[in-house]
Amino acid sequence: MKPLQFLIAALVLLMFSVSAVKAQTPVQFIARYNLGVGIQYNNLYYGDEIIPYSPGGGMGLEAGIRLMPTTHLEPYATIGFQQNLAIKMTDRDDYWDNESYFTFSRVTFNAGLNYKFPIIPNSSSLVRVGGGLNFSIPGWAGFKENNEKLPSIKYQMARGFNIEASYMAYADRKVTVEPGIRYRHIEFKPSGNQYVQRDMNPAQASGFDLSIIIGLNL
Repeated sequence: MKPLQFLIAALVLLMFSVSAVKAQTPVQFIARYNLGVGIQYNNLYYGDEIIPYSPGGGMGLEAGIRLMPTTHLEPYATIGFQQNLAIKMTDRDDYWDNESYFTFSRVTFNAGLNYKFPIIPNSSSLVRVGGGLNFSIPGWAGFKENNEKLPSIKYQMARGFNIEASYMAYADRKVTVEPGIRYRHIEFKPSGNQYVQRDMNPAQASGFDLSIIIGLNL
């Protein structure tokens, strides 16, 4: 996705959100912590040892809004950052020396629609299921092997999709807490004419996120 398209999509969503607020639609601010597990792992070799890494893993934070125009349907949008870091530390002469690592980072924009319903009719135990699109601006993939820094890899913007479910474990008039799980599908293609090893061309950044979502009713 082109940067201009990304900006237009974000502005359209912002305009929709402002219009919804003016129409007195209930709005919830959400913060989300993600612990990612990638679906594809590669290996970084350090002597006889192997460091597994995945562009789809890592930890991330998101912040955004959830609109509640009806009892069940809830559009949402978040902006976040996710990074995976695989590192090998070696003890040399009574001090720690960073010998090998892999890192992959990206900025994400997520927008979609959730459906909220009670597990049992007329109960307060609520579940959200849904999905949407994600747009990502990756920074770069960095490598260091056997204490030697290798050339980094720059990637293009990419888009994919999310499928998710969460359970409202706690709720009062102001705050909600939801553990959840999300599957995201996305791949990154290298930018420019650069040499990229086969297992990172494209970079498979799909994976699962174990999440904690905190909601604040505005």
